[in-house]
Amino acid sequence: MAKIEFDKVGKRFGDVEVINDQSLTIESGELLVLLGPSGCGKSTLLRMIAGLETPTSGEIRIDGVVVNNVRPKDRDIAMVFQNYALYPDKTVYDNLAFSLRRRRTGRSEIDQRVREVAKSLEIDAFLKRKPAELSGGQRQRVAIGRAVIRRPKAFLFDEPLSNLDAKLRVQTRTEIARLHRQFEGTTIYVTHDQAEAMTLADRIVVLNAGKIMQVGRPTEIYSAPQNLFVAGFVGSPEMNYFEVSLEGRDGQPHIVHPEFSVPIDTALENRLSAAPGGRITLGARPESMRLNGAATSYADSVSLSAAFDVVEELGPVTYLQGRAGQTPVTAAVDSGAQPALATAMPLSVRFADLHFFAAESGLRL
Repeated sequence: MAKIEFDKVGKRFGDVEVINDQSLTIESGELLVLLGPSGCGKSTLLRMIAGLETPTSGEIRIDGVVVNNVRPKDRDIAMVFQNYALYPDKTVYDNLAFSLRRRRTGRSEIDQRVREVAKSLEIDAFLKRKPAELSGGQRQRVAIGRAVIRRPKAFLFDEPLSNLDAKLRVQTRTEIARLHRQFEGTTIYVTHDQAEAMTLADRIVVLNAGKIMQVGRPTEIYSAPQNLFVAGFVGSPEMNYFEVSLEGRDGQPHIVHPEFSVPIDTALENRLSAAPGGRITLGARPESMRLNGAATSYADSVSLSAAFDVVEELGPVTYLQGRAGQTPVTAAVDSGAQPALATAMPLSVRFADLHFFAAESGLRL
């Protein structure tokens, strides 16, 4: 296992800044997921750990040793690529054994380790086949096995499941989580898929435009996003947003929107007063939106009405999409709910389920 540190690391390709002086510590033995949209810099961070890219500035340390100029083969890192990167002319057995043979490992040990890894990944029946004779999921498991068999200090996964269908993605990410627990190696996993991130990670690093937006456990990222980008990127369907202002009405502070005006206590007023100009973005996740006709109405809540024109039934949950005045609204309700479409319906959201952000900076209040 290895502790990996980024100390004010920057990376430029010509005039294009891909990583902007970022610092991060990946603890020994943890499974850390780099999550973000395409082009945010997550794969570049991974490639710099592997030694496939060199930082423009700052230091990368593995177990306290600066590795900026250490060759990839000398870092004791294994990487699983999106496109498998298997040797097409070699059998599964030989693909798995390749790195051990290069290290001049004994023949009996090679055979033992190949068969152990193949069995754990359920590819032991394919050891005599070549990659072209395997399915995409089988090839990906061979690629994972080739990384695991080396027993390196760290495993790097660069969007390894993006070429698989939905069912295989779920099966393979479960396998990766199981292997991480079994081999206890430090694991860094790159993805743009929040479901993969939430189900796999000990911690998630959310990236955007070469900067770290937030680092935390999956529940922290989801329940307390630190800015509007994280709030919008993590969670499906996306969080609902209402542009509100902080105003005094009838001698009491209120949060005011064209569709509602709600009195607030002094503690919340003090929090929200940090927003420049009193301009605030209120966020509410779809599952927090309660149809008052189908659920209890809460005393400590924001009440509004919305008209829905789209119903998406997805088995255990139904998504309703519509508008509260001019504001788009999505509500996640129990399966089977059939509201009258294009008819204004009462909604409520508990204060405990609301998120507040400064509209100007996007930062959590």
